[in-house]
Amino acid sequence: MVFGMLGSASATPVIFDVDGSPDSEVAIKEIDPQDSASFSVALAEGLADVNFTLDDNQSETIDFFTLTATGTGVSFFDIDANLNFDSPELNVNGDGNGLSLVSTNFFGSFSATGFFWEEAVQEFILTDGNIIKIALDDGFQLSCTAVTTVHATITNLGGGGAGAPVPEPSTTILMGLGLLGLVGYGRKKLIKKS
Repeated sequence: MVFGMLGSASATPVIFDVDGSPDSEVAIKEIDPQDSASFSVALAEGLADVNFTLDDNQSETIDFFTLTATGTGVSFFDIDANLNFDSPELNVNGDGNGLSLVSTNFFGSFSATGFFWEEAVQEFILTDGNIIKIALDDGFQLSCTAVTTVHATITNLGGGGAGAPVPEPSTTILMGLGLLGLVGYGRKKLIKKS
């Protein structure tokens, strides 16, 4: 009965504070234009002002950066990106490569982009035991405006206090008294036998 009364501490919510430039950054490492296509990237506006709190198994999707294709033709490109958090102290590094096809006509610009990260999903274990998963948009993206926003989805998988349960003080006292009672009862039986 005493063991059934044990309480354990549950995971605490995690407060996130995204860091802007220069700690968060995105840059084109290499462009190989096949025609007159060009490609540029920029951090999303207001990235430094993003703050949110996640309980266990909750997610938040934020705008990370934009990819802009101009000109016409095909362009191969490599991107190096870094998403930094002031709280908790996390640093997500992303390297990837892609292909952009840009066509401009009477109706405007059309851009088809296939982009893949080397490591699209990364996991971190915080000091309180919570496991944080951060996933960057990955795969084929399509935009009629030749501007694509790349997102990051942050998930708190929980796990805080996943080690040994933390007993409540009153439960510890009750358990201690119960054990003392058992020791006293056993000692009394032992003395009676003698």
